[in-house]
Amino acid sequence: MNYEDIAYLAGQLHDDLLNNYENPALIPFVDKALDELAGLLVDTTRSTSSEEPPKEVLKELTGKAVDYIRWGVTRLLEKPVAAKDRAYMQLFLDAANDPYVAELNLFTLNHDTLVESFFKDGTKNIPLTDGFTKEEDGIRRWDPSLFDAAGKVRLYKLHGAVDWRRIEPKQRSPQHSANPWAEEFVGIRTGASPKYQAMSDPPLLLAGTFNKLFDYTDAIFLEFQYRFHRALFESDHLIVCGYSFGDKGINQRIVERMTSVPLCKLLVIDPNSLHGIRQRARRAIADKLDGWRPVHWQNGLEDSTLVSWKKIASEFLKLP
Repeated sequence: MNYEDIAYLAGQLHDDLLNNYENPALIPFVDKALDELAGLLVDTTRSTSSEEPPKEVLKELTGKAVDYIRWGVTRLLEKPVAAKDRAYMQLFLDAANDPYVAELNLFTLNHDTLVESFFKDGTKNIPLTDGFTKEEDGIRRWDPSLFDAAGKVRLYKLHGAVDWRRIEPKQRSPQHSANPWAEEFVGIRTGASPKYQAMSDPPLLLAGTFNKLFDYTDAIFLEFQYRFHRALFESDHLIVCGYSFGDKGINQRIVERMTSVPLCKLLVIDPNSLHGIRQRARRAIADKLDGWRPVHWQNGLEDSTLVSWKKIASEFLKLP
């Protein structure tokens, strides 16, 4: 069991207790939790008291458990990374500088900001579009229309990021007093802002397993799913690296594209054998992988002598 499993379990309990997603199968589990955790469910917190029913306390604690995991992931991924440990990203820069590449779409499930920081280095001279505006008043606002007018490199973070936050004005406008949510938006803080502040909830990153399928319907994540779906069907080559084919929602997008006509050519860069990849993958992918006849390079991106843009361009994409 890992933090994703714990987040999924706590999230299921929280959503059920909130009546967001009713799951009758959880009723015995909730009853058992209320019985076995009775001694814990009388502790007070900032917003509950010992007089409240144990089920209300359990509802709050399960929600806080998910928030704690999201904050923990954020703190770990915010640690600086040495330049030598980002050297493998040279492959992306080489692709961006290739005159035969008109558009470079990078889809990632990672929450960190390594790709952004790599391209923001002043020596790269390659702008990267991540769906957020230029800094103004210490904030970059989410604006998906930027992808439509973007340059060559576009980064889509399908599971959110450690620096995505819900932002609110420090002073709300009187005309929005009846709707306190009217002025909230998703953004990235770039410094102290005289007008805005991040809300107290954790960054917008997805934690858990199957619960992510529900999260994909939220506004910002739905937009990224749409972009992913459209980009796949506008492409005839797909390169997969560092993905275990374990996300049911992402797998569905890939299966739809790979089984359509015309077929998409697939390159899998993974140090594991194809047998090992099939064992890790969910069945929707594992049962079809052989039939897709993927090109498999049994290496990691760190093996720069064996995995390079030049090799991808010549051997897989057949570019001049």
